[in-house]
Amino acid sequence: MTVTAMPALQSSQELTSAVRRPVPRRAGWAKRHGSILLIEDEVDLNRVLAARLRRADFRVHQSFDGLDGLGQVVTERPDVILLDLRLPTMGGFQLLHRLRMVPEIGNTPTLIMTGDPDPLVEEKAELMGIREVLRKPFSNKVLLRAIRRILE
Repeated sequence: MTVTAMPALQSSQELTSAVRRPVPRRAGWAKRHGSILLIEDEVDLNRVLAARLRRADFRVHQSFDGLDGLGQVVTERPDVILLDLRLPTMGGFQLLHRLRMVPEIGNTPTLIMTGDPDPLVEEKAELMGIREVLRKPFSNKVLLRAIRRILE
């Protein structure tokens, strides 16, 4: 697996101008269910989730920190973002806040996954327009159902 560094996007204006650039689609891409950007810093969990999603016919882009994840949302334009909240370089809610400022990508369906037991997580997520919060650990079946629901 090759991990490439995404450009650091420092301002909303840089983010907006980056989003307006066209995204080339790769020839021969035939995955049925679309693309998912998985932003999870725990390497083993990231790899396991990516493998599960690929087996379910999703095209998966992986990121291991918030800033890189933000860059990949801009460059890859995923159909769904699967987002951990506790990330290096930029937390999940901070990333969501930055995304929401840019209309072209701000409404990308996002599913939060967290091990944080704080009940306020759901409230904050709802205020940011998130319909699904998964508490870790979760099963493959629960994950795939949640993704289907947010894509409907």
